[in-house]
Amino acid sequence: MQVQADEKEIAVYAYGMEVFLNNFIELILLLLLAFFLDIFEPAVLVLAAFMAFRIPGGGVHLSTYVRCLLFSVTVILCLAKLSTIILVDTELLLCLILLTALLALITIIKWVPGDTEKKPLRDPELIKKQKLKTAVSFLLWLLLLFILLWQGYCFYIQALLLGALGGLFWISPWGYRFINKLDYFLDMQE
Repeated sequence: MQVQADEKEIAVYAYGMEVFLNNFIELILLLLLAFFLDIFEPAVLVLAAFMAFRIPGGGVHLSTYVRCLLFSVTVILCLAKLSTIILVDTELLLCLILLTALLALITIIKWVPGDTEKKPLRDPELIKKQKLKTAVSFLLWLLLLFILLWQGYCFYIQALLLGALGGLFWISPWGYRFINKLDYFLDMQE
């Protein structure tokens, strides 16, 4: 079977395949490292919450794939490990859930979708759709947290909170500033 496609369509297909392969490599690397570091379960939870906000919400990226790969895997693993070290009581956890929910709402209203130089978002209809998708992710995340809280699974909640905070940070202006400064620093080292 032969597919008829023009150069523009081929470029779109190639880009889609590149994104898929990059994400697949990142996921496998993250899961293998998490397994060997004995933080597999919290790493999966941190990653799930992180992606729940980052995929629909957008956000900043480092300038090269290798930088993004190493940095994002390191951040996810550190957040996963942190979720196993710090244990808080139920009352404080409830306060952290509410605070994170407030930060998520502010982020969705003010900064979603977080665009990039390579993928600027200016279409009001597309912006509205991305805000809606991120809001749905937020509501599902919040519902899951309250179910886990009701069931007494505080360990899982901590990982989901840290993952959400990580994802929200990279959508915010502070995340953009941090990544731009990190990119600048890394450029100076080369």
